[in-house]
Amino acid sequence: MSFKLPIEAAIFDMDGLLIDSEPFWAQAEHEVFAQLGVDLSLADSMPDTVGLRIDQVIELWYQVSPWQGVTQQEAKERMIARVVQLIEDKKPLLPGVETCPIFMSIIRFKDSLSLSITAFYARACT
Repeated sequence: MSFKLPIEAAIFDMDGLLIDSEPFWAQAEHEVFAQLGVDLSLADSMPDTVGLRIDQVIELWYQVSPWQGVTQQEAKERMIARVVQLIEDKKPLLPGVETCPIFMSIIRFKDSLSLSITAFYARACT
């Protein structure tokens, strides 16, 4: 015997579903690493970092081209702040995002937001 459970809620992954922030992460990485004196010409010899958490990206670059005077945590904070600024400036919502909350309300779904970064980043997207 089979049965179907009703769908009552949806969880949205912010990055890649609601906004396209990947270009902003790439821009922030380039800017912050350049400020830190990282040898960006090494990028071609490194593995692809798309999809990695920002702390993993920073650790990888630090191993390849260590910098002085700024901790990895500070580099992470700079990078997140730059991405937030870019998102606030450009609001890169993907198609359909603006109508999605209305639709969720009409069908009485509960909704939630899933993200792997700080609430500071989430606020920039609202």
